[in-house]
Amino acid sequence: MKATSFARKSGFQSSGDNLWNLSKRHEKTKMHIINHTAYQLLGNVDVSCALDEVRRRQVQQHNKNASRYSRILKYHISLAVFLSAQGLAFRAHDESKLSSNRGNFIELLDLIANYCSDLQDFLNEEKITYTSHEPQNDLIECVFQEVKEEIQRRIDKSQFLAVMMDETSDVSRVEQSAVSVRLINEGEVEEHLLGIIECSKDTTANTLSSILLKKLEEYKITPQNGGKKLIGQSYDGAATMSGELNGIQKQVQDRFPAEYYNHCVAHRISLCASQSAKKIPKVAKFFDTVDKLIRFFRNSPKRTSQLGHSLPKPGDTRWLLRDAAIGVIDSLYETIGAVLYEMANDKDDKTETQVTARGLCLQIQHIEFVFLLKIYRKIFAHCAPIITVMQNPTLDAVQLSSMLEDFQRFLLNLDCNHIWEDAMLLDPEMPAVRQRNGWRGVEEAVDSTGSWKINLLAISSEIAQKFLEQLLWRFENLTRFKWMELIHPSKFDERKKMPPAKQKELICKVKELYPFAVPDALALEHNLSVLYDNNEIKILLDKIVGCHQLSKKNLYVKSKNFIHSQYLML
Repeated sequence: MKATSFARKSGFQSSGDNLWNLSKRHEKTKMHIINHTAYQLLGNVDVSCALDEVRRRQVQQHNKNASRYSRILKYHISLAVFLSAQGLAFRAHDESKLSSNRGNFIELLDLIANYCSDLQDFLNEEKITYTSHEPQNDLIECVFQEVKEEIQRRIDKSQFLAVMMDETSDVSRVEQSAVSVRLINEGEVEEHLLGIIECSKDTTANTLSSILLKKLEEYKITPQNGGKKLIGQSYDGAATMSGELNGIQKQVQDRFPAEYYNHCVAHRISLCASQSAKKIPKVAKFFDTVDKLIRFFRNSPKRTSQLGHSLPKPGDTRWLLRDAAIGVIDSLYETIGAVLYEMANDKDDKTETQVTARGLCLQIQHIEFVFLLKIYRKIFAHCAPIITVMQNPTLDAVQLSSMLEDFQRFLLNLDCNHIWEDAMLLDPEMPAVRQRNGWRGVEEAVDSTGSWKINLLAISSEIAQKFLEQLLWRFENLTRFKWMELIHPSKFDERKKMPPAKQKELICKVKELYPFAVPDALALEHNLSVLYDNNEIKILLDKIVGCHQLSKKNLYVKSKNFIHSQYLML
């Protein structure tokens, strides 16, 4: 009783009521409910389940992002493949956002983004857009590795290989060596570039051969790893390449005994033309005049405009373009002469231009120039189809040999009298030139002695003779491939009638060249006999050869179209 009254007096009773009411209100708060719920669930829920749920959501978000990046990167990869296949540059000098040209890669990506909202959002929102230098280089490297693996697969699959090497220079005039390989893939002959290696510091045979062998080893072409597959090598005729004692071809053949050196046939016919021309002073002078004439017009857009045509640029080895240049000069002879005469008498023009134009005008009017122009146009017209065949990846040695024999017969039977008459009929319709200067050489050419005709006919005979000498010398090893007639479908009927001694001679030639491929000459002879007598095989081979072999008429048309296209591009 005392205690109660004491509590009431001291105020503890009212304080207790307040605490009770306060606790009741706390029970209704959100924090209390959450903590109470957690307490009640304590020990009843596995923490790993909660962690698994978080992990699941993280994986789901990761997959969603990865799927988006995969879709976006397809555009980047497609652009890298496209630019690589087209040989176009990826980057530009200035790739900042304010630049008017940020490079092909970024500009094409922005173009595609205009028609793809997903890509547009990615480029605008993401901090990493994979458009900087490093991602571009990574894409280029990936494309290179894919191409390299495909080339490696075809090399491994092919039964026979041939390697080619030639010098090339980049825009900064740094000398490099390009290494390529020829192989057979699913019945088709293919050429693939293995690499371009800088060699400007040292171009000796030892250095170049080590570069070549290292590149072959990179593609697993070694004497220990199927070395017999490498049966051919082709370079130009320089001593460094073709030297029989220490040239590249000799050093490579020491490592690969089955590999035979073959000078590039396309270079050979060009060298036949150029070397035969250089050995005759008047012919060398003629081509010098042609080069000067072309440079005179090509070096000035104004002169080209006055002429109304662009003259093709000649080359030392690309004789198709030289043929085009001579053809254009012949067809535009009167126009060229008239324009030169106008320039020579134009007092408003530079003195140097007037003097050069007057000199060229006199030179191209000379009967010697006109005669050689006509004769070389006829000769190159017969060279063009041969060059077209030589540049065909599926080169047919038997067909080439036949065409060269036809060309030799043409040179032996060259009708120079008809060419002379054709040259004399050409009248440059330039009255002013004829009245003031005359047509140099015509007066002497038509006199009773006929001295100019005799001299020029002698030159034409010398041209044919020098050309024939070059052909016989540079293509003498084609006889090595005479054995190919054994398997040429068009020759099957002739092979049946071939004397056994002749057939055995050709078979022995095959065995001599490729002993690893023909271990048994008698077995090859029996196989050929079956091949000749099987009509189904003959029909099948006729169809295959017919797909790759063009008639001479088609070759001529194709070569002329090619020349015309080259002329138009220039």
